[in-house]
Amino acid sequence: MSKITREVHIEAPVEKVFDLLYDPNNLPEIWPSLIEVHKVKESNIGGYDYDWICKMADLQIEGKTQMMECLTNRRIATKGTKGLQSMMAWDLHDDGEATHLVFEMQYEIPRSLLKRRSEQALFQENERDIEAMLENLKRKAEAELVHA
Repeated sequence: MSKITREVHIEAPVEKVFDLLYDPNNLPEIWPSLIEVHKVKESNIGGYDYDWICKMADLQIEGKTQMMECLTNRRIATKGTKGLQSMMAWDLHDDGEATHLVFEMQYEIPRSLLKRRSEQALFQENERDIEAMLENLKRKAEAELVHA
């Protein structure tokens, strides 16, 4: 299983950052490889379960994400149950008027993708995608704060 961990400092209150991440309908705006989120349903533990379509190695992958943990303004943890077996966690730390976010993703690369690219190439592609996603989240949270 591959693992990527990244941290970002966002000049926006933790409540604002959490709200952007809490609704999965916001994810296609910030996550470059995520094409679509649909079939969004409230989870019985808070947050949402949803289906998605993303692009990896020039292939579209359809998947499902299930909420595993949702602690308001502190943590969102999900499990990918179809398409891409994964665990993702967004840990938010209140830093006064700012937020320190730690994102961690563990995932199993589908065999169909390994026929197209090496595991190392896919890992590097996913690292760049996650870094871009966090930069987009930072930009959106900070910009919305300015325009609020």
